[in-house]
Amino acid sequence: FNLENSEYLDLRLADVIRDFEIIQMASDCVEVGEPIQDEIEIPEIRRYLSVTATPIGSGSGGGVLITVHDLTNIRQLENTRKEFVSNVSHELRSPLASVKAMVGSLESGALEDKKAANDFIARIDKDVDRMTSLVSDLLELSRLESGQEDIELEPVELRSLVDDSISMVTNQVLDGPDILSKIFENVEILGNKQKVTQILLNLLQNSVKFTPSGGTITVEARSNGGFVEVSVLDTGIGIAAEHLPHLFERFYKVDKARRDGGTGLGLSIVKHIVQAHGGAVHADSVEGEGSAFYFTMPLLKTANIEKN
Repeated sequence: FNLENSEYLDLRLADVIRDFEIIQMASDCVEVGEPIQDEIEIPEIRRYLSVTATPIGSGSGGGVLITVHDLTNIRQLENTRKEFVSNVSHELRSPLASVKAMVGSLESGALEDKKAANDFIARIDKDVDRMTSLVSDLLELSRLESGQEDIELEPVELRSLVDDSISMVTNQVLDGPDILSKIFENVEILGNKQKVTQILLNLLQNSVKFTPSGGTITVEARSNGGFVEVSVLDTGIGIAAEHLPHLFERFYKVDKARRDGGTGLGLSIVKHIVQAHGGAVHADSVEGEGSAFYFTMPLLKTANIEKN
């Protein structure tokens, strides 16, 4: 309550705790002469408290001992778990319902129509791939969050990873934006080759989704103390400011109505991989102009990389 111990002396309860529920509990405790326990939410400061009022003594000389336990972290964890289960259920429900409907159609005679049967089978295969991807991402995210993912770090040449990642993404897109690298010198980082490639692919694929044909995606790097900051810049549709603080949360999607085949876990996985390397990740964007995603990695050796 932002008071020193000595400041509590000779003050009324109402002067120390300006919460009606707690004051009422103390009053009721004196009246009934028995302990009272309750959980109280204080919305103004987003706190959840377990409060116990216990009578001390009796008569006019009696008082009340109030014990308060902060349950905020526990309640937040419970809410996170509930949201997680709800999100997983939602992400699995749609493809499962789709698969069930198509299997029903096949059983009802669509198997006799070769063209329709092939179409249904292809769509079932796509939905199964989507569910498999979701489960794989969930398992990886769980390992990263719990620290069970074994990430071995070694000297890695950044430019070749960027070039290879750009090549892979370009081969996946027939008519997409131009993807360029402006990393022209050797930049050696301390990282895990597979995981750094995973970061680059995720950020590049995200940019491709929201950058139309004719646009540009650029990968750059610059030194920043003992780290190298890698940026993926695009000229796409951009992201509204209110979404930026939530981009790296699990299952967060800027456009929830858009079915782009993603699991909503990619950027959260990126964040945890970067943090496992001792780095940080963030994003900037101007709606209608484009987005920029930045992440840092421990820098070992560089030639003429741009200085911060």
